[in-house]
Amino acid sequence: SIDLIPTPSGRTISASGKVETYEDSGWQCVRLAVRAELSDGTPLTVLLNHEPAGSIVVLGREAELALGVSESGNLPYGLPAVSGIKTVMVARLDGTAVLTGAFGNA
Repeated sequence: SIDLIPTPSGRTISASGKVETYEDSGWQCVRLAVRAELSDGTPLTVLLNHEPAGSIVVLGREAELALGVSESGNLPYGLPAVSGIKTVMVARLDGTAVLTGAFGNA
């Protein structure tokens, strides 16, 4: 797992986050959890390897995204297998990054 690093924009909203990848009963899974001082209902976009992976909505200053695929499959939206995830970014809908992170030597 990796801790996401707030960008300057993310620091203004006290953003923090964590991403973990794991296998569970033949499934490759990725779970992202975010905390931020944002109003309930605020949407954020999650990008994996610079490609959109889904949207999350803040509720109680938290938001979460979980994706899973069988071992032989790739993630949705043309994303690679979970083991191929190198970079993670959480952004506002206007594209402003609030959190970033990288696995291994990305």
